[in-house]
Amino acid sequence: MEKTELLKQRLKEIVVFLEKSGEAWALLSLGSCGGNQKRMDRYSDLDIFVVYKTKKKSRFLSSIDWLASFAFVSFSFQNTVDG
Repeated sequence: MEKTELLKQRLKEIVVFLEKSGEAWALLSLGSCGGNQKRMDRYSDLDIFVVYKTKKKSRFLSSIDWLASFAFVSFSFQNTVDG
């Protein structure tokens, strides 16, 4: 499977997880994985923001186990206090 297809599949998996969890209001997808996915290529990555329901933020920021449950995470860092 091509990298672009893998990224699209991963994005769908994240959406499904968040829908099932009931802990998020929205998922914002930016860059080449955003509104114009025709820009995706083998160098693309997933740039996302999750808009959490009240009091759920710390659950998602304290551990990325939710993301690692369906995808290998090769690199992770906290940009700001908000994510």
